Amino acid sequence: MEFDEEEWAAFTEALEDALEMYGAAEGQDPESGYVALAAGDPEPVVHEFDLTRLLARCRAADRGEWPDLCLEQVTDWSENYSLRAWLTAVPFAEVAGRLEAWPAAARLRHYEAPPEDDHQPFSVERPDGTWLAFLVEGPALDGVAGLRCFVPWSAVRAWGMTGDELVQRAHA
Repeated sequence: MEFDEEEWAAFTEALEDALEMYGAAEGQDPESGYVALAAGDPEPVVHEFDLTRLLARCRAADRGEWPDLCLEQVTDWSENYSLRAWLTAVPFAEVAGRLEAWPAAARLRHYEAPPEDDHQPFSVERPDGTWLAFLVEGPALDGVAGLRCFVPWSAVRAWGMTGDELVQRAHA
């Protein structure tokens, strides 16, 4: 999977452009085989992400696709898409012991979309007017351990539960 000098320059430019979208281009050394990027909820933490898979994907694609592949991968890392995908692919029993209750003063929302959109964090209003969400720390994915995210509505639906059922089963 060797890149010649021109290919490496094109790859690092595409990667740096993608990292710049997340304010993370400075101080990176792609030759190390890793990039450092903040990821996770509720406060992002800097993790090192292995470039091996991204390099292989770029090697297999036309050079014109590299910027899109790099942006897609950096977005995946930063936004925890792999962890969210894992949550929707595994049964609730595999996640239950990883859940951490997260009380909040208001409904959690990551972006402008309906509050119960698949990608929005699950949260439910409690009788006292506060909100309850759940954080989960996933297993090592793509060689990175310790990523945390709020459980999204897509996972709750994939587990075949309502919000109330999730709260009951999480506290069981």
